[in-house]
Amino acid sequence: MSLLGISEEVKTEGFIPARKLNVLFAEDSVPTQFIVKRLIKRFGIIELVCVNDGKSALEHCEKCMKGNETIPDIILMDLQMPVMDGLESSRRIRKLGGEMSTVPIVAVSSGIKSMSQKDCVKAGMSDYVAKPLNQQLLTKILLDNLPQPLISSPP
Repeated sequence: MSLLGISEEVKTEGFIPARKLNVLFAEDSVPTQFIVKRLIKRFGIIELVCVNDGKSALEHCEKCMKGNETIPDIILMDLQMPVMDGLESSRRIRKLGGEMSTVPIVAVSSGIKSMSQKDCVKAGMSDYVAKPLNQQLLTKILLDNLPQPLISSPP
C-alpha cells in the first residue's frame, strides 16, 4: 500500500485494449491529477493528457479538430473548475462537431446530485461518477464508455 492509500496489487482485469488509448482528464486538483496519473500508469497502454480547467479542455479539443493533437478516446471531466466549468466545456466540445460530437465525456465529481446528472446529460456527457476514483472504478468507466473495437472483456 502506498502513502496515498493506492494498493500496488490492484489489477486491471477485464480491460484489454486493442491499441494505445488517449484520455483527456480535466481536473483542477493537482493531488487528484497525481492519483489518476498513478492509476492510469498501471494500464500501461493509455496516453493521459491532464488540463486544469474546462477552457483548457476545450482548447485541447480544438487543437485535435485541427489535427494538431490526437483526438481523445474518452474525456474525464470534473464539473467544478475555475475559468470554465465541466458542463460549459462539455457543451462547447460537443458544438465542435465531427469526432468531438461522439467522444464519451464522463463527469467526475465529488458531489453529483440528481439535478446535476440531468445537467450532465443536457451538456452532452455520457456518464458520471463520484470521486474518489480508484482502479476498479476507472476500469469500469473505460469498459462502460469505450466502443468495443477499442476494448474487450475476457470471456
